[in-house]
Amino acid sequence: MLLECFFHEVLGMDIDSSYEEASRMKHELFTETEDALRRYLRNPSRCPHGIPIP
Repeated sequence: MLLECFFHEVLGMDIDSSYEEASRMKHELFTETEDALRRYLRNPSRCPHGIPIP
């Protein structure tokens, strides 16, 4: 998930905390925000846990 990548890679949060925080926020993002995160993170293919990002 993009938020999980952002929290872990950019903010330096540990994997479990980044997952918990992202899980709470993921349903509230606008499509434009997801697109911006995808561009900023250079279109990651997997989250920090190794799960593919659709």
